[in-house]
Amino acid sequence: MRNNDDVMELMERLLNKLMRGYYSKRKYGPYLLSRAELHTVVAIGKNPGINLISLANLKGVTRSAASQMIYKLVKKGLVIKKVSEHSDKEIQLCLTSEGTIVYEKHQEYHRNNRTNIGLILDQLSDENYEGFVKMINMYDKMVE
Repeated sequence: MRNNDDVMELMERLLNKLMRGYYSKRKYGPYLLSRAELHTVVAIGKNPGINLISLANLKGVTRSAASQMIYKLVKKGLVIKKVSEHSDKEIQLCLTSEGTIVYEKHQEYHRNNRTNIGLILDQLSDENYEGFVKMINMYDKMVE
């Protein structure tokens, strides 16, 4: 017999763990970075030379928020701002060598996570896998 209360408690516990990780800072070498800082480094690493407006649009934040984040990352020595070759008014954002190391370590973290999740999903039968994907999609729509 199904016990939806047990499933709901399990989902709540999982969400709590995910949120705790979402809001905690991660250490990359000597750098303690928030998720927002880390993913800004990743965005610049994937888009070297991106300008502030494009970064803000990519991240879905205001120019002011993007500017404040860049200020923090420049201060930490992970990002540099340089004048564009195309226009003296445009600033391009690039990672420093330290920023590149943080970017690469975070990409490795994601590769390892995908591998580990893949190993778990590989244990499911095709039918169970399809049911799991369907349930996740339904839950996603519900919390929207």
